[in-house]
Amino acid sequence: MKKRFLAAMLTLAMSVTIFAGCGKEEPAKKDTETEDSAILEAEIEEVNEDAEDDEEEEEEESEVSGDRGIEPAPAGMGLNPMTGEFVDAELAAQRPFALTIPCDKTCYPHYGVSTADVIYEASCRGDHGFPRTLYIWLDYSGMSRIGNTRSARTYHAAWAKEYDALFGHYGQSPFANPTLATMDDMNALQVDTGGIVYPALDSIMYFRSSDKSAPHNAYTSSEGIKKAIEKYDYRTVRNAGYEAHNRFAWTGETVELTDGYDATTVIPGFNSISAKFEYNPNDGLYYRYTYGSADKDGLNGNQIAVKNIILQKVDYSYYTTDDPAFAGLRNDASHWNGEKYLNIDLTSGGDGIYITNGKAIDVTWKKEGKEVDGLPTKFYDKKTGEEITYNKGKTWYCVILSDRWDLVTINDEKVNPEASPSPESPAETAEPAQTQTETPAAQEPAQTQTEEKKTETTTEAKPEEPAQPATEAAPAPAPEQPAPEPAPEPEPEIPIIMEDFNPAMGEG
Repeated sequence: MKKRFLAAMLTLAMSVTIFAGCGKEEPAKKDTETEDSAILEAEIEEVNEDAEDDEEEEEEESEVSGDRGIEPAPAGMGLNPMTGEFVDAELAAQRPFALTIPCDKTCYPHYGVSTADVIYEASCRGDHGFPRTLYIWLDYSGMSRIGNTRSARTYHAAWAKEYDALFGHYGQSPFANPTLATMDDMNALQVDTGGIVYPALDSIMYFRSSDKSAPHNAYTSSEGIKKAIEKYDYRTVRNAGYEAHNRFAWTGETVELTDGYDATTVIPGFNSISAKFEYNPNDGLYYRYTYGSADKDGLNGNQIAVKNIILQKVDYSYYTTDDPAFAGLRNDASHWNGEKYLNIDLTSGGDGIYITNGKAIDVTWKKEGKEVDGLPTKFYDKKTGEEITYNKGKTWYCVILSDRWDLVTINDEKVNPEASPSPESPAETAEPAQTQTETPAAQEPAQTQTEEKKTETTTEAKPEEPAQPATEAAPAPAPEQPAPEPAPEPEPEIPIIMEDFNPAMGEG
C-alpha cells in the first residue's frame, strides 16, 4: 500500500512539472524538464514492479496454508466436506451414508464402492485377521446394489459419527451399542440399542443376492436407504455446525510434499488380504489391489482409486464383560468360542503417515473428546506441528494396530515404528500371508437372515509339496484401467473353514 501511494504521489508530481512547463516557451529549461519526466516515469515503473512482486509473495505465502478457512463456493455450489470438491449446493448439505463392508475373499467384488468419498480400514477380529472397512458416500443415489455388508464394531460407528453420517450395518458387536444409541442407526437386525429398540430393517433396506451364500450376500441399495430414511423420518441434512472434516487445498492449488520421501507403492500391512496401493503419476491417484488383483467395483467395473492415504498407528486392548459398562450383555466372553473384540483407542493420539502425489511425510494425530462425541480426528505434520492440508479428492484411512505397524511397507522398505523409512535400511517385502478366509454357510430362511461367527485358522505347507515358483506373473491388466497392474506375489492356498452360526445374535 505504501508503494502504491508513493507511485501516486510521483505521478502527481510529474503532472505538476509538465503542467508548469506548458506556459511561455523557455528553451533553456526544456531539456531539464524532459530529463525530470523520464526519471519520474522510471521511478514509478520500479515502484509498480515492487508492488506486483509483493502481491505475488503474499499469494505464495497463502497457498495451501489453510489460514483462509473454508474456500468460498461458486453460486449454486457447495463444498463436499469429505473431498473438498465443489458439488451442487443441495447435495453438499446432505448427510452422508456409511456402510460396514467386509474384506473376506468370498465377498468380492464389492458393489458401489468406487464412488465412495472416504474409506476406513481396520482389523476386525481379535486375532488380527481380516480387516473390515467403512465406506462413506455423500452421493449414494442411483445404485441398485451396495455392499455387501456385515456387522459393525465400535470404531466403525465412531468414524461414521465424525461425519454426521447415517450408519448402515448388518448386526454389531454388543460393545458398539452405547455408541449406536447416540446416532441414527440403520441396523438390519432387531437389536436393543442402549434401551432403544429398532425393528429389523432387513426387509426394508437390505436384501440377499442369489449369487453368493449367507452371510456374504447381504446388500443395500439407494432405494433401500431412502425407504429406511422415510420409515424412521431420519434427518437428511447435516447438522448446522458441521464443517469440512479436513483442511483442503483450494481450487487450482496442489499439495506437494517436497520434503517427504517417495511413496509410490504402499502396503498397509493387512497381510491376510494382500492389500496394496499403486501410484499412477498420470492422474495422481493411488489404485487399490487386494488378493493380488485390482479391487474393482462390481457395479461399474471401475478400480478403486484415491487421492490421499493416511496410515494411522493406534494402540488397542480387548473388551471384556467384566467392565461394568457392559454388564448384562447377551454375548459374554465365552460367546463366539471365546473370541475377543478389539477395543481400538481412537482418542489418545499417536503417529502416522500422510501420502499424496507419490510422496509421504510423518504425521501425528489426535482427537478431542470421546468416541461418542463425533469430533473429527486431526492430523499434523510431525516436523512443523501444523495441521496437514489434503489434496482435493478421496481419502483412504488405514488404521494399523501398534504391534502391526512394522508390517507397513512403502516402496519395498518396512516402516520403522519410530521413524520414517531410511535409505540405509535393507529392502524388505511383506511376509507371505497365512491367508485366512470364510466359507459360506447354507442359505438361511427368509425370516432368519442374520450374520454368523467365523472361526479362523491358518494353513501350513506340507513338506512334500513343491514350493510355488516366485517368478509367477499376474494376469495382464484390464485395458480400461488407467494404471498398469503390477504382478502380485503368489499366494498360498486358502483353507475351507466352516463357521459357527448363531441366529439369535446375527453377529459376525
